[in-house]
Amino acid sequence: MDKIIHLWNQYSPGLRMYANAKVKNSADADDILQEVFIKISIHQDKVLGAHDARNYMFGITKNAIAKFYKEKHKIDPSLLPDMSLVPGEELHNVNEIVSQLCVRPLIELLPEHYREAILVSEINDVPQIELAKKLNISYSCLKSRVQRGREKLKALLLERCYVKSDVYGNLSCIDNECDVCY
Repeated sequence: MDKIIHLWNQYSPGLRMYANAKVKNSADADDILQEVFIKISIHQDKVLGAHDARNYMFGITKNAIAKFYKEKHKIDPSLLPDMSLVPGEELHNVNEIVSQLCVRPLIELLPEHYREAILVSEINDVPQIELAKKLNISYSCLKSRVQRGREKLKALLLERCYVKSDVYGNLSCIDNECDVCY
């Protein structure tokens, strides 16, 4: 039982955040998290014996979220939210939380040419010069497009996610009423 308590203490905040981002309701996220840890308790040998226990638990959470949508909302499985955003590491500060949970949905709201420039160059780390060639536009045009996309993304973030920043630009506050993140 001590091992389950350790897993709970170490991983429940990240799993809760992941579930909350997918179901947009903290009570439902807590219900999902409870189901996840019941499964972890029942199958603790498998979880503790897994090569990567953290990823194993995120997989259990992903399945619990899919089950939640299928059973409680009678939603066609093809309409389920994208579950591929499993954070690679635990989120340690507000900047990382906003990056994982808010920025990606906001990028999807950008006009297509800004969205593509931001996703490919910033998220997928494709060099801008290479992307400019692929899009058959000049390098300076792509640089301008990325810069304008960043500005539009920042405006959306400040408008919709209720964040504050300190004098260094680090996020210092986030409101749980955000209509994109939560």
